[in-house]
Amino acid sequence: MEQKNERNKNKKLAVSFAAINEETILPSDLLQEILPLLQEYFVGNFKIEGGAISIKFLNGQKFRLTVGELVK
Repeated sequence: MEQKNERNKNKKLAVSFAAINEETILPSDLLQEILPLLQEYFVGNFKIEGGAISIKFLNGQKFRLTVGELVK
């Protein structure tokens, strides 16, 4: 059991280091990653415009999902 906990701890540490060394994610990159997920889950028209995804559902509702980086 102790060995399993140690392996889990090492795994979490490796994931943390990978995340820290990851390249900067741009808002446009994040939009590109989110778009297919929305299209898979919802039925409607989706379009990336500027820093947002415009969504129009078949019932006429419209949304704008905006992505922007928060600065410390």
